[in-house]
Amino acid sequence: MASPAREFEQTQLNKVHRHKERARYDVDTVGAIVKEAKVAHLAFVDDVGRPQCVPMLAAWEERDDGDVFLYLHGAFHVIFQR
Repeated sequence: MASPAREFEQTQLNKVHRHKERARYDVDTVGAIVKEAKVAHLAFVDDVGRPQCVPMLAAWEERDDGDVFLYLHGAFHVIFQR
């Protein structure tokens, strides 16, 4: 019997609004994308309302108990010194 697909919860913070038909929220697909990518981009709005996007290295870890961890490494201090 196949195990049910694991999916990330959809919220206002992670829901795709453009090209919704292309969105995927299942753990396997998201994990494959992160593992294949050379660089990840972390985008956010800073304290004064300016959009920011920081290129980072990303590592994906899935544990035997089903927990998923995303590790990000980048130069946060550069953004927060402005």
